[in-house]
Amino acid sequence: MLPMMTRDDLFNINASIVKKLVDVVVNNCPKLFSVTTLDAATRFIESSLQALDGDEDVYECSYVESNLTELTLFASRVKLGRNEIKALAPYDLQGLTEYEQKGLEALKPKLKASIDNGIAFANKQAVTA
Repeated sequence: MLPMMTRDDLFNINASIVKKLVDVVVNNCPKLFSVTTLDAATRFIESSLQALDGDEDVYECSYVESNLTELTLFASRVKLGRNEIKALAPYDLQGLTEYEQKGLEALKPKLKASIDNGIAFANKQAVTA
């Protein structure tokens, strides 16, 4: 735990972050909002707090720059550190079944559109901040 902070303080910070995330998603990307999105965001925030607290064994999935496919970003398992991603878990797509490979190929246009929208949104926020 961070110095001078109680568990209630951390809970309130976490709740505030999640509320802000939900507000941004609902206001800017209403079609993306779902309970699953909220759950994933909450889990990632909790894991980030664990890493900030010094836990050395925290892993989550996150979009990261990748050369696994032609997409610029790909969801991969990462090890979180106090201030950064410490490691990218080794992974390749060699073990995919034919069914999984066809599914991935079919999803790539939708993934690319989602990635492009996310990057555009992040760039817009950076400009207005």
